[in-house]
Amino acid sequence: MPIVVLPIDIPTLALSRGLVQMMLGGLLLYLGSRDEAAGAARFWALGFLLNGLSLFIFPLQIPQAWEQTRTVLNHLTL
Repeated sequence: MPIVVLPIDIPTLALSRGLVQMMLGGLLLYLGSRDEAAGAARFWALGFLLNGLSLFIFPLQIPQAWEQTRTVLNHLTL
């Protein structure tokens, strides 16, 4: 049986990576909230959440009036 590789476009890949990274950030926040000395986990979670948000915002189709706002948000999250 041959292996079939489905093509995935860049916006779909960015959305899926963004969602996965935001979920990983949420999981780190949940697990880090149980431990008093887990300050580093919170920083990792914040990094994953911001990077996931940046990837999630990147492929969205928005009106031209909001283009500058999206660019600013994307740069701030990076």
